[in-house]
Amino acid sequence: MQRTITIEASPHQVYTHIASLQNWSEWSAWHHTVGKNNISYSGPETGVGATCQWNTSDQKLGMGKITITTAHINEAIETEILLNNELSAHGCYTLTTMESGTLLTYEFESDLGDNFFNRFVGLYLETMIAQYFESGLKKLKLTTESDQYTLESLADLEYSSTDQEL
Repeated sequence: MQRTITIEASPHQVYTHIASLQNWSEWSAWHHTVGKNNISYSGPETGVGATCQWNTSDQKLGMGKITITTAHINEAIETEILLNNELSAHGCYTLTTMESGTLLTYEFESDLGDNFFNRFVGLYLETMIAQYFESGLKKLKLTTESDQYTLESLADLEYSSTDQEL
């Protein structure tokens, strides 16, 4: 499965949101569905080795773990995903500089093996999880672009010599 979105921000601005799994709580639909009380983090805060784990009693959400396995600053991150200790998947976020900002490409793939049931479920996997990815990418776009506008607004502020220090 692959999804793309153009974000009106630099690759660096987008990268800061994806390179820290803790920042995913700002935009990831999956994080909102699981709930922050069911999520824990380990390893470094950003880059290779950063890990997010969740555990819920909900059979649909179950338990799982995402670990950043590769990080190329302002270019890409790759993740390994383990769902319910059974299904492993690979995710990749790639950033491409565009005239209008950054093209973010997200790819998700899983080896379903020879298990008939897993292969059958795999036929519907994209339909079942696509809404999470699409919603998350849209929220990432809004979050990153609003951060950029906030920074630009702050940079435009002018202070006179009569302004009081805070």
